[in-house]
Amino acid sequence: QAEDEKKALESKSSTQWISDCRHRAAVKVQRAWLGYRTRATLDEEHSRWVVKWTMDPPTSTVALIGDFTSPPWSERLPMKYCPIRGCFVAILNGSPGHDHQLKFIVNGHYICDGSETVVSDSAGDLNNLVRVKPPQQPSPLCQIRARLQAATTRRMQQAVSERAEIRPPLPLCEDESVHVSVDVRENESVDVREGNILDVAVGWFCHLFRVESPDWAPVSSMQ
Repeated sequence: QAEDEKKALESKSSTQWISDCRHRAAVKVQRAWLGYRTRATLDEEHSRWVVKWTMDPPTSTVALIGDFTSPPWSERLPMKYCPIRGCFVAILNGSPGHDHQLKFIVNGHYICDGSETVVSDSAGDLNNLVRVKPPQQPSPLCQIRARLQAATTRRMQQAVSERAEIRPPLPLCEDESVHVSVDVRENESVDVREGNILDVAVGWFCHLFRVESPDWAPVSSMQ
């Protein structure tokens, strides 16, 4: 009976350890994803024509219509709620420096944004007048991220190369440890233990979504 209780306790401890690792990995992946989405949003604000509607809650149905379609005023463009911006947005293509007239459709009602310029068209209808910004150079944040990403890539390649040269082969099985071999790239593998399971999860995320790997402090081993 004592032996059974010991095995049950060890099994429970292992299960709790795996659960804690999964939770901490999920937190890191979520943090990396939110950072990626925030940076993508800033890039859109800098380089694209972004139309916003800020007057209604996320449960509303908002669309956009205007002379930016072909033919003009022929298509309703649904607007999506952006939790980062806190409003409805639509990413449009327009001629830089050109004026466009548009109108919002909120829960089936046509309405203008009173915070923007309002003009009257030939039929006497009121529309918002928007001028498309000319193309801009990459933002300073984009340039800084590009340099940091290049430096991070060089450090990762150097670390993998050094690890392959100086680290001896690992045994197939070790007592009281967790050992997994993960194929990260074509002919490269990395040893995953308690301390770096979370870093591998985040590394896979960054590799799949082509985002730079954040420089987080290493995770301490669990007792």
